Amino acid sequence: VECDATVRARVELVKGRKLDRPIIEVDDTVQVLGFGGTVELATEDAARGAVEWFVGRTGMDRREAYMLLSIVGELRIGTSPRPVMAARLIIPRPVIDAAAGG
Repeated sequence: VECDATVRARVELVKGRKLDRPIIEVDDTVQVLGFGGTVELATEDAARGAVEWFVGRTGMDRREAYMLLSIVGELRIGTSPRPVMAARLIIPRPVIDAAAGG
């Protein structure tokens, strides 16, 4: 669904922190974006990016993070015009906090 809207967004620059993809942090979730020439490639990119981000944030083993995110992560397809498709893997913040020991 497309519509006109007036939106207020806040963007934070964290100096000294390099990101290889957009990451959206809201109150109850973290959303890791992925891109590719097909929906399949975009979803794979989002999943890989989410695992890398989760491992970096929590210190969890990569294999365990992959298994956990395959259960609790919510994958959504974006509506990008071709040739680039977008997807995002949404991680509930309570899962992140629990895995990080918080």
